Amino acid sequence: MLIPDRLRLTRRRLFQGAGAVIASALAVAFRSMANRVNEVGSRSRRIVIPPGSAADIVFVEDVIVCRTPGGIRAFSARCPHLGCVITKQVDGEFVCPCHGSRFRLDGSVEAGPAIRPLEPLRHSFDEATGAIVVQG
Repeated sequence: MLIPDRLRLTRRRLFQGAGAVIASALAVAFRSMANRVNEVGSRSRRIVIPPGSAADIVFVEDVIVCRTPGGIRAFSARCPHLGCVITKQVDGEFVCPCHGSRFRLDGSVEAGPAIRPLEPLRHSFDEATGAIVVQG
């Protein structure tokens, strides 16, 4: 029995079909990740640091809030290398617990493997209550 050419499976057709399946799976995965980023990015957190508190650096809810002579700074506590949560400061630097990336208090990279700085977050400060409202 002869199989018509249009129905015959060739390597080219096999790879084209596999490529289409992989491209579709990647599109679905990307859409899912984009939705999660939008969900996380749209949240606001209210972080209260009492006035006169001795703590100049606070780690809370995947956020780092710093009081520096230049003002208040807020960063995502997620390491830009692989997303581990930074929860400590050592010798005046933030240290990622997973791979040891080190970040200065301004969020810039001191030592890798991370190559991007910590993500700065928008925030506002309420002088009356001492509350810092962090966006994102």
